[in-house]
Amino acid sequence: MKLDPDGIETEAATLAGVDRSAAQGEFSYNLCVAVDSANEEGRLSPAGYGIVRDDILNGLTKRLQADRWIREIPEIGDEVVDRPLFLTGLPRSGTTYCQYLFDNDPAMRLLRTWETARPAPFHILTDEEKEKRRIAADRDGEKLRTEVPGYDALHLNDTDGPDECHNFLNETMGAIGVHNTQNAPSHYRAILEEFDLDAVYRVHKRQLQILQWKVGGGQRWALKYPNHLIAMDNIVNIYPDATFVMTHRDPVQTLASLCKISLAIRRSRSDEVDPHEVGRQMKDFVRVHFERMMASRLDPTMDARVIDVDYYRLASSPEVVMAEIYEQLDIEIPAFVRQAIADWKRNNPQGKRGANCYSLEAFGLKDAEVAEEYQHYFDRFDVLREAKALERVA
Repeated sequence: MKLDPDGIETEAATLAGVDRSAAQGEFSYNLCVAVDSANEEGRLSPAGYGIVRDDILNGLTKRLQADRWIREIPEIGDEVVDRPLFLTGLPRSGTTYCQYLFDNDPAMRLLRTWETARPAPFHILTDEEKEKRRIAADRDGEKLRTEVPGYDALHLNDTDGPDECHNFLNETMGAIGVHNTQNAPSHYRAILEEFDLDAVYRVHKRQLQILQWKVGGGQRWALKYPNHLIAMDNIVNIYPDATFVMTHRDPVQTLASLCKISLAIRRSRSDEVDPHEVGRQMKDFVRVHFERMMASRLDPTMDARVIDVDYYRLASSPEVVMAEIYEQLDIEIPAFVRQAIADWKRNNPQGKRGANCYSLEAFGLKDAEVAEEYQHYFDRFDVLREAKALERVA
């Protein structure tokens, strides 16, 4: 069983209602890399081939649909994405938690899971069509939870809740999180070394323009994805007034958590998943994110765009830390937003959706060795080992 890029392009064009030729062009190389990596490295099961094919097909279809919207309604391309916030940090460092806190402020605009799955100009969707898209997203979520047992304990995700940017970056095969979902070393390296990430983020921006067209309200986008770390320079090229809100957590813990969720998702796609291979790959994955982020931040103008956030303080006193973040954004946080944040924390205690325990040993990694490798990160951002960090905020 093999994925066929020509067949995927043909089907995507049909689903998007465009000519077959529209599927070829700027991102054809990216598609070939994604397909070759899946075929040659993924060790995919029959079910895994179906899942990966759907991922690639859906991404390409959404991009072709966006192309069509822009051709049919060129004024969409004039939409200004004003001062977006990119919520990021090492994978599993509390970025989702931070995102859900921002979602308590109606002045902030976050992507919705049902929107990223099936984006379209909000202004032209009927209530019936919106409900159909929500129902379809519900089905997607149920399918994912069937494929990955215990998923709710691994990652917070709701149909009407805030979603990350993975789906938009996947439209160009430029979502580096693909390496978490399947063994894809050549695809991962191509994203880092070969893909035009400016072009990837131009497609990302276009989807935001489509979603905000004629909506009004003056909301500010808050866009979460840990893997934005690898492309900070590219993001600023496309969004010159972007600001980054960056969470920081013990990288030994983030790595262990990342290994666990990557193992769980990969096992839904392959019957041949080696935990030690996952450990080696994810250790490199986290290190590359740190190195790319630090290289970007050597530029003082880039460093000035970043608001650093201690995850442990954020989790302990979110209404206090969020007020500090708003102050650095030159925004006065409304009292009702502070209260909503405090209420959200009270209503969503740790472990509400299930326990999520993890350790490095299951992945062939040693705690002390990993901590030593990431010492520069601990020093640069005043990050403590998790036990000490929890003591500090107790």
